[in-house]
Amino acid sequence: PEEAWPRTEAAFDAAWAEGLAKVSYDDTLKAYLNDLLDLKQLSPEQQRRLGPFHRWINTGFLPPEIREAMDLTWTADDERRFQERVRRLGARNRRVPRVVRNFPIGATLWDYRLRRLLRRPIV
Repeated sequence: PEEAWPRTEAAFDAAWAEGLAKVSYDDTLKAYLNDLLDLKQLSPEQQRRLGPFHRWINTGFLPPEIREAMDLTWTADDERRFQERVRRLGARNRRVPRVVRNFPIGATLWDYRLRRLLRRPIV
């Protein structure tokens, strides 16, 4: 509910930091999350082609506390390369027309609303 949200940005930052300090994963959850990072749900060929980049880019977006709790390796060189990649992608993304940038979420929302209207399963 709305009243459960922190009232200020500083209060949110404090709640976020408090939550990160409590992060821990057991071996079962780590294995499950690592399978997601490695794209184990895809074919072996897709895993081989896409998995390493998928693991690397998603690890880069995680806060250090979560990387540590997951025992994920992340070096200063990884961080430098990640920041450069995100900077370049952001610059390129800003040149794409807004309607194209927003298409994936718009299409997903349209599909969700249509399924609800037709009383069809969401997944």
